[in-house]
Amino acid sequence: MTTLDALDEVLRAAVEVRVTDNFDGQEVVRTRDREVLRTLRGALAVRSLTGFVCMCHGEFGLGFSDAAGRSIAQVALHDGTSLDWQGWGGQATLADKSLIEQWLTAQGADGPARRQRAADEARRALDDWRAAAPSAAHGTGGSLAERLTAAYPDPVERAAVVLAWHGSGTGRCTDFPAHEATPEPILAAMPVAHLIRALQAHPGDARMHSGAVRHLCGFKTRPNQSRDLGRLPRDVRQRLLASARDSGDEDKRDRAERMLGAR
Repeated sequence: MTTLDALDEVLRAAVEVRVTDNFDGQEVVRTRDREVLRTLRGALAVRSLTGFVCMCHGEFGLGFSDAAGRSIAQVALHDGTSLDWQGWGGQATLADKSLIEQWLTAQGADGPARRQRAADEARRALDDWRAAAPSAAHGTGGSLAERLTAAYPDPVERAAVVLAWHGSGTGRCTDFPAHEATPEPILAAMPVAHLIRALQAHPGDARMHSGAVRHLCGFKTRPNQSRDLGRLPRDVRQRLLASARDSGDEDKRDRAERMLGAR
């Protein structure tokens, strides 16, 4: 028996596993099914020992008992990629992290998987938002508005750049990360005529239209929001409605239907 096999050897005697979601302390799985336990043992195979000791409890706690009801192993799953078991004196990296994800999902315990997907989506949205930010946003001299004005002296071009930036990231009108509100006051200070001209100059720019919907249909985003919405030409209004309808965001679509619909 190698060190990597040690946990598997111990778990051969297991007749029951209890799985706790350490996020909320709820027991999410308890089973004595032999085939389910066999599959779990395979999913817990490791490929290397890291020696790393984590002070947190991990996402899941897996408690294994033998036929006499005695506890034979307490295992913690960390980040869906590694295990912590006292027999190793530290963490070990899973041989195939997808196997434990599949096992948990099959048992109806996919809460951490959902949280991981949400975290991955948030990281992708942040990367997208950063990539879309104009270079002036990364400067340090003066205010953001001043840097943008210096970089894009033409007000219509500046409006186009900031609208496109505002259409990046999650693109949501509500429940978005705080940093995504950065372009909002810049847009709010722009005359709506500049926004309209920018949208008319770039009729096929999906990101600009997404940013325009987000700005114009957000909650109290402009000093004279109703008046400004009323000044939108029909062609611009229709493109913004189409953008919202195609976004897959129910809240954004409903806002656009209510604020940009028939007038």
